[in-house]
Amino acid sequence: MFNALSRDLSHTPTDFRVTRTKRSVPIEAFFRQELHGQGAPFDGWLNSLIGSEAVDVTFSEESFYQWTGGLTLEQSLAVYECETGKTLTRDLVGILFTDPAQARAILTSDPDIHLHYRAILNGNAPLDIRAAQETDGWLERTTTTPLTHDSVPIGYRRFVAKDGHREIMFKPDGTLDARSAFHGTFNFFSPHAFPLTHIAVDVGPYLTHVKS
Repeated sequence: MFNALSRDLSHTPTDFRVTRTKRSVPIEAFFRQELHGQGAPFDGWLNSLIGSEAVDVTFSEESFYQWTGGLTLEQSLAVYECETGKTLTRDLVGILFTDPAQARAILTSDPDIHLHYRAILNGNAPLDIRAAQETDGWLERTTTTPLTHDSVPIGYRRFVAKDGHREIMFKPDGTLDARSAFHGTFNFFSPHAFPLTHIAVDVGPYLTHVKS
């Protein structure tokens, strides 16, 4: 069974609410099943991608608000602490968006930041496919890309924010998939602007956890 998570943050500067669900099967387990025996690349190859392209990102509270679709940095830190009992600093969050090597090390070593904080940042999204189609800022993409979202069930449709950070998947009935292993995930580095860095930092931690 899936356990619903609902957090009311009406005490924060804006009336932002996070309504999400916990997966019954961790996404690492999904990748372990999907990639077992297929010779998936791991640390050495992924680390070699760091520095293979120029990355120049300016991080600010304004850019964070834009990339998350209206979530403030302070709200994200509050939700993370409330749901995990752990604290994140503004500086560490800035590193996740600007320093590929450090970001990969952090996300690979800390599953709470890698999985839970990503889910928080991906929370502001259209809830059904019609809303995604009618909301400016979302682009439909193919459901299967190298290394990610393999074996997506027939009928699923994938939308990515124009800046490449938020990503959502819709089931064949047009409703948002926020629970299964096929759900969309937040990208710290845009696959549009930094495709190789995106693989190393956003895809890599999932693949790295497969072997552990």
